[in-house]
Amino acid sequence: MARPLYERHWDKQRIIDRFSVIDWLMRLPTELEQRLLQEVCTLERNLSMPYVTSAERFGIERGLQQGGQKQGEAALLQRQLARRFGPLSDAGAARLASASIDQLATWARKVLDAESLDNVLDPQ
Repeated sequence: MARPLYERHWDKQRIIDRFSVIDWLMRLPTELEQRLLQEVCTLERNLSMPYVTSAERFGIERGLQQGGQKQGEAALLQRQLARRFGPLSDAGAARLASASIDQLATWARKVLDAESLDNVLDPQ
C-alpha cells in the first residue's frame, strides 16, 4: 500500500498528507496498521536514508539517550509534584515538558523543601 507513494518520489509532506487522508477515511485493524508502519520504516530506510557517518550516528544516539533521560526525569518530577501539591495544570505540565535537564534537576532539589508548587517552579 505504501510502496507506490514512495516510488513516485513524492516529497515527505505529500506522503504524510496522503496517509492523513487514508487515516481519516478508514481505520486499519491493529495488526495491519503495525505491518503498514513496518513497511513504511523499511521503505524510508531503503529509499531515502542517506549515508550517515560514524560521528553523526554517535550524535544521533547521544541525542536519543538525552531525550529519553529528560523525559524520564520530567515524568518523575511530575509524579513528585502531583503527590506533594496535587495534579499539575496543563500549563505546569507543559512547563516541565519544555524544561532543560538542568532546570528539571533544580526543580527536583526544590520539591522537598518548597511550600507550594510556585516555589518549586519559581525561576529564582
